[in-house]
Amino acid sequence: MRVLVTGGAGFIGSHTADALLARGDEVVVLDDLSTGDAAAIPPAAAFHRGCVADPAALATACAGVDAVVHLAAVSTVPAATADPDRAAQVNIVGTARVLQAAAAAGARSVVLASSSSVYGLQPDPPWSEGCPPAPISVYGGSKAAAEQVAAGWAPSLGVASVVLRYFNVYGPRQRGTSAVPGFIDAALAGRAATIHGAGDQTRDFVYVADVVRSTLAALDLAKALDGLVINVASGAAVSVTALHAAVAGAVGVSVPPVHAPTRRGDPPHGAADVRMLRAALEVRDPVPLTDGLARTAAWARAGRDPRGAA
Repeated sequence: MRVLVTGGAGFIGSHTADALLARGDEVVVLDDLSTGDAAAIPPAAAFHRGCVADPAALATACAGVDAVVHLAAVSTVPAATADPDRAAQVNIVGTARVLQAAAAAGARSVVLASSSSVYGLQPDPPWSEGCPPAPISVYGGSKAAAEQVAAGWAPSLGVASVVLRYFNVYGPRQRGTSAVPGFIDAALAGRAATIHGAGDQTRDFVYVADVVRSTLAALDLAKALDGLVINVASGAAVSVTALHAAVAGAVGVSVPPVHAPTRRGDPPHGAADVRMLRAALEVRDPVPLTDGLARTAAWARAGRDPRGAA
């Protein structure tokens, strides 16, 4: 199978490209390198530099593909808040154009990466896929809109689609200031990490290898699962304070955190109902948080190789 991975130079995308190649698929990567790293792209993948909002770039990258894993996005709450127009162009318009290009190329299916941010403010978790989206951020709103684009456009275009709502993904190759890489960087430097809010807010942290397993399973079962939305998560709620302590244990350095105001657009709690993940994709036995953090800390300590294994 020949698969296009949009955002394939990124954290999740590069791991996905690796896994596809490892099982014998051909891989094409489309990435504008606005946040991705060209050094993370597998040498065996064909690389096209471009944006998913550019129809010409998509047409070139989609030529001859059988399926698309659509990961490219303005992918954080702060980035989307800082530039809402770009978030709309990439996350919403880009999704529509990916579906169009996939259909024009004769691809059979598209797996779309969405986000737990679409849930926003909900009753107490865990949240099932049936909970109505209630986003409270530009990012969450743009991903909810992208899901609606997939729901409406894919059937009309004759392309099977599966939407995966990723929760808080972490692991080797992740950079930036989100909780896990931010806490690891601070611990390795011997400085205090910043926790926004009291630290009692909860998140569902899922290791990148589990996300890749889920994504490839959705790709293989896309025809049977056409139109479904599926949470991809560990199913466990962990407080930010507990995560900070777990990172300190993984790194072997403990520095008390400092606290800053809660960020706008951050929901107080979040955890997934993973029954559909287990039943539909048969993805079970997630990597325990302590193991995943140990692997991630080891990668960071060893020099943050952009091709570092999960």
